[in-house]
Amino acid sequence: MLDKRAINSGIYHVELLMRGKDERLSLYIGESAYMVKRCGEHLYNFLADESYFGLNKENWANEDLVLKFSVLKSLQSKETSTQLDDEEKLYIQAYKPLTQYADGKKGDNQLDDRVEIVQRAITNIFGL
Repeated sequence: MLDKRAINSGIYHVELLMRGKDERLSLYIGESAYMVKRCGEHLYNFLADESYFGLNKENWANEDLVLKFSVLKSLQSKETSTQLDDEEKLYIQAYKPLTQYADGKKGDNQLDDRVEIVQRAITNIFGL
């Protein structure tokens, strides 16, 4: 299912969910002038290497785990990347995605130890 707002510029969120559980793991927040295109690139990278979002082969094989892309903010007009960057940092600070620096100072750069961090959270939250 495609959220039509994703065709616009804005800020998006990638989460990990498990069927039958209410908890969600925030994995990544990004901004783009073309969210649907950028999210497609993320998905391509993830399919090539599941560690891209901190997952492993066992997670990939688990059909109860769901990777969800959603729109946090959609803009009809194109804002400058500086405006979106500033807002993206605020969302990163608020949601604290597991694969990114929590202070948002390094933008959407991902942590080198994201696999260990995400795997610990999957065990603690989902019991896997």
